[in-house]
Amino acid sequence: MIESNNAFYLFQTRMNEIIIYCDSIPHSHAKKITTIDRLKNFKEVETYSGDMTKHSRRRMKRTIECLYMITKRQRVYNRAINKFTWFRLSHLTLTLSSAQENITDREINKQVLQPFLRDCKRKLGMKEYVWKAEKQKNGNIHYHIISDLFGDIPLIRKFWNNHQNTLKLIDKFDSIHGHNNPNSIDIHYVKTDTALVKYLMKYLGKNEKKDLVIDGKVWDCSSLLKKFKYYSTDLSGSEMTELTNSLKTIQHRQYNSDYFSILQFPNSNYIKSMPAPLQLQHTTQYNDLLNINSSTGIQPNINF
Repeated sequence: MIESNNAFYLFQTRMNEIIIYCDSIPHSHAKKITTIDRLKNFKEVETYSGDMTKHSRRRMKRTIECLYMITKRQRVYNRAINKFTWFRLSHLTLTLSSAQENITDREINKQVLQPFLRDCKRKLGMKEYVWKAEKQKNGNIHYHIISDLFGDIPLIRKFWNNHQNTLKLIDKFDSIHGHNNPNSIDIHYVKTDTALVKYLMKYLGKNEKKDLVIDGKVWDCSSLLKKFKYYSTDLSGSEMTELTNSLKTIQHRQYNSDYFSILQFPNSNYIKSMPAPLQLQHTTQYNDLLNINSSTGIQPNINF
C-alpha cells in the first residue's frame, strides 16, 4: 500500500478490486478538497474513434461489473439439457450469415443490432446489457453481448436472422446453402464473477488491427448502467489498521504506482472482510442505482 506521512487516501471498491488513490496533502486539509478535485485525473471521455481507448475500456469494464453485481442469481429450466440450472448472466455472440461487402457498420448497427436488442427487451424480458462490436478477419462485424437474458436459443436466433434479412443477408445465405436458418448465434452462461473477469481480460485486452477498426460505435449499454458511478471514501486510522490486518488473511495481488494502488481479489467475496465503511460504500453504490428504478418494481439485490 502507498505510504506517506502527508497522504490522504481515497478508497474505491469494485467487483473484485479496491483502488486506493493518494492525494499528497495533509489530512487536516482533506475536507476542503471536493470529490471532483480528487478525481480530476480520472474524467470520462465520451468520444470514440472506432477503437477501444483506455477511457472506453475503463467505462465498459465498470458497466459490466455493475451488471453482474445488480443481477440476481436465479435457478432456471434449461431446455437444451432438460434440467434446472443456476443462471446469472449470458454471453451472446452474434455473427453475420453472409459477407458484409458494401454494407456499412453503422447500417448494421441501426437496422440489425438495435431492432434485435428491442426484441430481446420487449419479447424475451432482457433488462440490462452491454454490447461490444468487433471485426472478424473476413471483415464482417460481429457482436458480443453480456446481459441478463436467459431465453429460448432458437427464438433468439430467429430474431437475429429476421433482422439480418432487413439487409438481405439471409437471402444471400439461402441462395448458397439452400436453407434460411443459419447458426448465427452462440451463447454461454456466466455463473461466477471469476468467469466474468476472464471475459473482461480476454475482450478488453484486445487491440483491433488498423484495417479492422469499427466504423461507428464500438460498444454501448442499457440506459440504467450508464448512470452507475463508483463511490470513493476515506478511512480512519483504526479502519486502516483493520484493512491492513484483513489483507494479511485474504488472497490478493497488489500493484503500486506513485499516486494509486490496486488490490485485486479472486472474487467479490473479499468485501465481507473489509472495514464497515468500505462494505457500506460497496453496497450503497449499487443499491442507489437500483433505487432509480424502484417505480418499475426492481428491488435492491446486491449479490455478496
